[in-house]
Amino acid sequence: MSDSSPFDSPGDVSPLPVANVPAITDADDLPNAVFIGFTGTPLLKKDSQTSFEVFGALFNNLKHDEGLALRIDEVVRRRRPDGWRGVQAREQVIKAALYEVLKDVGEVERIFPIIRAQREY
Repeated sequence: MSDSSPFDSPGDVSPLPVANVPAITDADDLPNAVFIGFTGTPLLKKDSQTSFEVFGALFNNLKHDEGLALRIDEVVRRRRPDGWRGVQAREQVIKAALYEVLKDVGEVERIFPIIRAQREY
């Protein structure tokens, strides 16, 4: 049995390497720090948002599973090639990344249009 995804596609797109950066788990250790979220916006206490405000349709369509929404957000941002919308080989890269998280072809096909509609991706 192969470890490949049903969305693997021979194309001109390969994922970029990702730096291994340790996660900060206790903000109290860094009281003067500004934390940057997945969206690239500062996470300030006065500006805190709900999961729905951050993930919108994705959060709703994942039955309000914030952990899953975060994993999908991370893998899409990490693996998406530039100019991926409308280019089948590049869209397959996104689908393969989604499959790594979801492990279900039907779920990938259900969630992919939501990802494609999100401007931040």
